[in-house]
Amino acid sequence: MAVIFARIRVSDIDRWHAAFLEADPIRREQGISVHAIYRDATYHNGLIVMLDVEDLDRAQEFYNSDEQRQRMARSGIERPAELWMGDAF
Repeated sequence: MAVIFARIRVSDIDRWHAAFLEADPIRREQGISVHAIYRDATYHNGLIVMLDVEDLDRAQEFYNSDEQRQRMARSGIERPAELWMGDAF
């Protein structure tokens, strides 16, 4: 199983969380499931999202898609997410 850690900054955590929950079926179709969400200790409206991923290449295509970028922008993300991807060894 692979993982993605996404560090994001949002304008409004509640707005982002509602949009994030709404997009859960779309992520699941791509083989992506939420493992945990943490508040960033260094930035008030920062979050770190840990995702379990079935296929890193497929997940990367999904996160680079125009549709996903538009969804992320509508959710109130202030800048592009920082993504760290890893595969178990």
